[in-house]
Amino acid sequence: FPVTIGGAYWINGLLSSPATHATNIISNMATIAWAIPERQLAAMFSKEVRPSEALAMMRGIVEAQGDAWRLAWQAFKAEESQIGHGKLEGPTRAITADALALTGSMGRAVDLLGSMIRLPGRFLLSADDYFKAIAFRAEVRALAKREAYRTVTESNLTGQQAAREMQKIEQRILANPPESIEDAAKEF
Repeated sequence: FPVTIGGAYWINGLLSSPATHATNIISNMATIAWAIPERQLAAMFSKEVRPSEALAMMRGIVEAQGDAWRLAWQAFKAEESQIGHGKLEGPTRAITADALALTGSMGRAVDLLGSMIRLPGRFLLSADDYFKAIAFRAEVRALAKREAYRTVTESNLTGQQAAREMQKIEQRILANPPESIEDAAKEF
């Protein structure tokens, strides 16, 4: 359903509380942080999950920072998620010159007003894209580690030769993740 002018104002009014943004950021941070010990515990009880995946996730979190900030900025500017769906789905730009068929000074004023009213939603969207990018990279790193281990184990390599081959496989996966790993990381 199309968002009305009043609806856009109301939705962003609800999102304007600092508590909303703090809750969103803290819950995203906690979810990503908890994934690391959870993965380590999973490695203790699963033959599929490797103990080194937790460390790989931490490395992915660190290395994702540049992309995460870039995607957050792009989401803020474009007012739409750059990674999958956002929490504010559907048309939310009801307060624009185009929507109200205005031109000239009045149109620019309405665009500025609409942009200011949508700031809370844009900040929320940006924060979500930031954390999605971090979670994605952490999971790609962990799954690359898992796949490399599986491949080397099946090839019966041992010692230094196995370690070198695992590293090569990981780098290849990180440079161009297979669709299965990319899909799993997006789902994560």
